[in-house]
This record gives sequence, C-alpha cells and structure tokens, in this order.
Amino acid sequence: MQRISRLSSWRRHKRPTEANIKAKSCYCLSNHFHRSGLEGRVCDELRLRKIGGDIKDYRVEQTLRLELGGCKLGTYRVDFIVEENDGSIEYVEAKGLAFAPWKKKWEILQHMHRGDPNVKFRVVNR
Repeated sequence: MQRISRLSSWRRHKRPTEANIKAKSCYCLSNHFHRSGLEGRVCDELRLRKIGGDIKDYRVEQTLRLELGGCKLGTYRVDFIVEENDGSIEYVEAKGLAFAPWKKKWEILQHMHRGDPNVKFRVVNR
C-alpha cells in the first residue's frame, strides 16, 4: 500500500514535458485558431497594432524551412511573422514553457538570418 502511494505522489510531481502539457486553445478577435491563450492575446495585440497603423501586416502560423549551408535540417512553424512599416520582418513566438527542441530550432532560425538588419526576433512570455 505504501509503494502505491509513493508512485502516485511521484506522478503528480513530474517535471512538465511537451507530452503532458496541454494549453487551452482559443480563437482570437480575428477568428484565427490558436494553440494557447497567450498566442490569442498576442494575435489580438498585433491586430490592434495593424488597425492603428503601427505595422503593415502580420501572418499567423507560417511554416519555414530550416537549412544551413544548403542542407535542409527540418521545418519550423513560427507563431507570427510581422511585417513592419519600414519593410523589416519580425518573427514573434509566444511561449509559456520553452523546451529543448524549440530552443534548438529557434537558434537555427536566428543563425539563418544572422547579419541581416531587416530581420528581428521576439519571444513573448507570460
């Protein structure tokens, strides 16, 4: 009996992983589907910035090819691509918890655009 209680206690206090974290999906004011409430709030903010003329446009959940030196490493789905009024591009990622695979892909994406002054990166946390 004591062994079962130890196991159930261990299961309750496990570290979070991508498999056992479920974010609440939602729809934003633009009626886009988002995988988390944080993404929905960021999309609402971008919508207001577009209406106010602060940015030119934004795109939601775009899939990008990750490649270095002509070798394809995989794909990455960025949450938002923001087109600024001056022509520069900003990649925006809404993250509550940052896991190792995401960190690697984000570093590869940054390395692909290293030295380009027209590309910016931003991570939005809670």
